[in-house]
Amino acid sequence: MRAVRTVAREGLVINAKWPAPCSSATLGGSFMVQSTAGLALSRLVSCSDELRGEAMAVTTGSIGIMHMAGLNQYGEGFGGALTEAMMGGGGATIKSRGVDYAGPHESLNYRVSNVETDEANYPVLYLSRFANADSAGAGRNHGGITGGSAWTPYGTRGIHIVMAAHGVESPTSQGIHGGLPGSCNYFEVVRGSDVFSKLPGGVTSLDELDGDRVNLGAKPGFLPLASGDVIGWTWDGGGGWGDPVEADPAGIARDVSLGLLTATAAERYFGVVVGAAGLDAAATGRRRQAIRDDRKSWPALADGGTVDVVGGLSLGEHLVLADGDLIACDCGRVLSPAAENWKTFAAHSPLTAADLGAKIRLHADLEAHGYACPGCGALLDVEVRHRDDQPLESARLSS
Repeated sequence: MRAVRTVAREGLVINAKWPAPCSSATLGGSFMVQSTAGLALSRLVSCSDELRGEAMAVTTGSIGIMHMAGLNQYGEGFGGALTEAMMGGGGATIKSRGVDYAGPHESLNYRVSNVETDEANYPVLYLSRFANADSAGAGRNHGGITGGSAWTPYGTRGIHIVMAAHGVESPTSQGIHGGLPGSCNYFEVVRGSDVFSKLPGGVTSLDELDGDRVNLGAKPGFLPLASGDVIGWTWDGGGGWGDPVEADPAGIARDVSLGLLTATAAERYFGVVVGAAGLDAAATGRRRQAIRDDRKSWPALADGGTVDVVGGLSLGEHLVLADGDLIACDCGRVLSPAAENWKTFAAHSPLTAADLGAKIRLHADLEAHGYACPGCGALLDVEVRHRDDQPLESARLSS
């Protein structure tokens, strides 16, 4: 770590200057710093044959906060927090998919309460706690999935909760080397639902309820809940590693059969076609070639020709430093001089939130871009940035 230096200029929210407030409320800032630094270090060690296995996409880029208080089912005042939002997905690595429900790195022994424990401690009744399908960031190795739950106040006239989160209108579990980000946090409520009349038959999803359904957004703040109101929330998935259309088709088909991935998402993001009879290998081959051909049609600044990449320095997945001063794809297509931002020369296209993942949302001030090799169509990187910013630099190399 002696080779690493971190610079945060004074006046940033993570390096506050007097008299800016800096106590409490540190959770969002600390997660952003951890994710940014971890991703930068992962790109760094990706250049090392020895250390590349230590690199990973972002794990649990943020968590949702839910504090609750009021009178409990025993008529006593209470206050507490639900910790299940820490069940975020793990980031993928060069060797494997991300760990499901991995949780944040800095909490090495965190635990999520059993549903029955929360129901005993708080005036709540769980309708479900579930695997959040399509929450993993797509990649050659996809990220870990996350969870979600739905519950209603129970045995009380009403309580209030305080909710807030980063990663609701911007994905914070970033992928790496062409991997897509994991799912965003999501909060919603169904006001005045018919949950109790439907309980005898079983209720597992908010889709089964009648009532006023509201997306709560990123910062709903103080929220009173009455008997019959139902809260639903889902959490950050893990970021993916590498180009999703290079994932093992059999593994993706298996995820579909397990309910971790829908067939629609498998085809859109991984190019894997799964029908009633299982994996359709022929259709998968055609779909993946169509995705690569589309990427090759993205506009590129110039044709840099080709170069022999044998013996070049790997910069992660497909990028190679060749001839000492050229950044190229491992197919041999030259992208840029080493001292330039290679993204400026790559095939590139704006992406929608839906292009990033089935459960991704983007704030109006943000935009997403994909960068691919004009020669072979490999997806090299995906970024989310402020719409006024230039392409982000994933690496800066001296000439």
